[in-house]
Amino acid sequence: MKKSLLQFEKYPNDPSRGFNIMQMPVLFKEEGTKWQEIESGGLLVQMPEPDFSMPFNVLAVTNAMLGVFFINMFNVLVKPKRLLYLL
Repeated sequence: MKKSLLQFEKYPNDPSRGFNIMQMPVLFKEEGTKWQEIESGGLLVQMPEPDFSMPFNVLAVTNAMLGVFFINMFNVLVKPKRLLYLL
């Protein structure tokens, strides 16, 4: 089985869990006997995954910088000027 990185939308809700490979029947025959069938166990395969937190980090930092910029511009343009007189 070969898998590569999936598209962003095709990852499951918890991509760090991996992908299930279902159990399969295994047929074998020993000398002088009939074919026998057993079920293999299920398998959980860990796959490489991208860093899903990066878009959140970029958006958080960008919005914080824009917020600081607009608050300072609002204070400079709208708030009345106060002069401090030192005696």
